[in-house]
Amino acid sequence: MSGLTTKMTSTAFSMRLVLEDKSAIEVTITGKGFSYDRENGSLKRGIVDSISVSDVVQNGQRYDLVEMHKLGGLNVSVDKIADLSGARFWNHVKSILEIFNELSALHDGVTRSFFSERKNVVEGTDRNDNLLGSKNDDEMFGGAGNDKLNGGVGHDRIEGGKGNDLLNGGAGNDLLIDSEGKNTLNGGAGHDTLVGGRGDDRLMGSTGRDVLYGSGGIDRLTGGKDADVFVFNTKESGRVTITDFARGDSLVNLAGGGAEESFKHFLEAASQIGKDVVYRADGLSLTLSNVKLDQITVESFADAKALGDTGFFF
Repeated sequence: MSGLTTKMTSTAFSMRLVLEDKSAIEVTITGKGFSYDRENGSLKRGIVDSISVSDVVQNGQRYDLVEMHKLGGLNVSVDKIADLSGARFWNHVKSILEIFNELSALHDGVTRSFFSERKNVVEGTDRNDNLLGSKNDDEMFGGAGNDKLNGGVGHDRIEGGKGNDLLNGGAGNDLLIDSEGKNTLNGGAGHDTLVGGRGDDRLMGSTGRDVLYGSGGIDRLTGGKDADVFVFNTKESGRVTITDFARGDSLVNLAGGGAEESFKHFLEAASQIGKDVVYRADGLSLTLSNVKLDQITVESFADAKALGDTGFFF
């Protein structure tokens, strides 16, 4: 089983989780009556007394957890545990390994990396989590709390949930979604889709042809390099600022209509205010920073087809 090595006795279940190339964390669950289904990689039954982390291997060198806590890179840390080396998580168990590529938080606020060989499903807690993805395609859900989610390499789906979250897609074509709170979404490399929520969000596409949607709240959108698609909806309220709209970028109005109709409505409600173009429709205010109104043409608009296969309609 690539990415995971297990050892089963009647009183203990040991896991060696491969985090990165030449990196691993060794975890032992002790208790009674463990049974393991090798077909789907699930721990079928067992009474859990404790979960202990013995040590960490990084680039062929072995560290105990106290030493590892001081290192950068892999960034394995355990909070609220008195004895970090061989720590017993007596009252902190949230979930055990249910399916070998699906791992929920073992205790509040844990920082961890996950399997490196196949698609992962990673779920946080109601506390402040730091979730690290793998080199493959991950699905990450932060839950409540102020979370940091890093997808790493691969085409990832990352959802922050409640709280003020930081979402980093990394390399690959990623889908980043946040629904509540004051959030920052960084697409990273690749063609990414970033969807803000009802709070005040900062969306940054970086490189690649990205899709950015500020939905409610006071949002600031920066596409970065390459031609990007900025999505808005005149049926929603909020204040959206696009910081770097330029030739080659596109505007899409989800309220309906094609490029020509959207352009017509835009001109009717837009005005030049200082160095910016400001468009107001019902409860929505859309600002294009450092843009002149005569620079906006019908070619600046597109219909929903421009979103393509981005996973935008989720």
